[in-house]
Amino acid sequence: MKGTIGRFGIFALAAGLLTGGALANVLANEDVVQSSEDERVTAESLAPSADGDGEVELALTGATEATSEVPQIEAASEVTTAELGTELEQREVTSDPLFMNYYAIFYGPALKGTSAYQPTPSGEQDLNRPILLKNFMTLGYNLSEQVILAGTAYWTWNPVLGQKMTMQDPYVRLGYDGLIRTDHLNLYADMRVHFPISSVSRQNDMLAAFQSYQALSYTVGDGPLTLLLFGSERTNVFGKRGYGNDLELYLGPSINVRLSRKLALTVLYEMQVNHEFGQKAFSFYSEPSDLEPGVSWEISPNLSINPYLNLYPGSKMTLSSSSIGMLMSWTLL
Repeated sequence: MKGTIGRFGIFALAAGLLTGGALANVLANEDVVQSSEDERVTAESLAPSADGDGEVELALTGATEATSEVPQIEAASEVTTAELGTELEQREVTSDPLFMNYYAIFYGPALKGTSAYQPTPSGEQDLNRPILLKNFMTLGYNLSEQVILAGTAYWTWNPVLGQKMTMQDPYVRLGYDGLIRTDHLNLYADMRVHFPISSVSRQNDMLAAFQSYQALSYTVGDGPLTLLLFGSERTNVFGKRGYGNDLELYLGPSINVRLSRKLALTVLYEMQVNHEFGQKAFSFYSEPSDLEPGVSWEISPNLSINPYLNLYPGSKMTLSSSSIGMLMSWTLL
């Protein structure tokens, strides 16, 4: 279930904590949370993850095109988290209200063998999910110390099977950092509007998409431990020929342990349930939950990476079912 939202969120938060920025600032870089929007595949909802992703990033689900041209459904949370963290941190060190960030999520192959595809929870090749790089470019403006307005362009690149670059649905968000804030606790929340202009969204007869994203963080005392909880709720509006999920609910608890000024251990657990357009009101299906242990490394004040493993605890965990992934955050302005 690779969720973009949770992954980006935990990455952004880790980056902010490593650089000493306020936790609220770390959460404000919310592009990480947009996961769902990235991979809307029929066979794969929210793999997440972006998360993906069932793939997320946060998220947050958006329709995107898979190499196989099969409509895909993905989790709505992957991207928001990481991006939010960066934006919030940036506000601590600069008075410039304008910011620009680039985020990327790499969905790699299994740890065992060589393949052009990502693995399934059972350790097989998922032919609907080739190796993928999700890209998010965000331009935003700090309306005040707590209010953020930003727009994000989103595209994917398959570096295998002949290579393929596909534009995805862009979105705008209005965020509020510090909705609840104490010395150790912070709540960030935003509302997002996704514009279904991609070929897959038009093929699925999607008319509009609306999403709400939340990032709650709690630092335990003055120590290195931070507890996080990412949530996303996304509704997609379809026409008469609609196909896909009309409701996606994502939850991603995580832990961040700071090892030094530039290094931190991160662990994210992702869960997501979806409702498919046209089905009975309370007929939901769940994505495979995944566990993502990783390391966040601040290479420079403007560049951070977060390599991680993607594990499926609900199935027998093997090298064939476990895969590698990585987040990258680059502050351009």
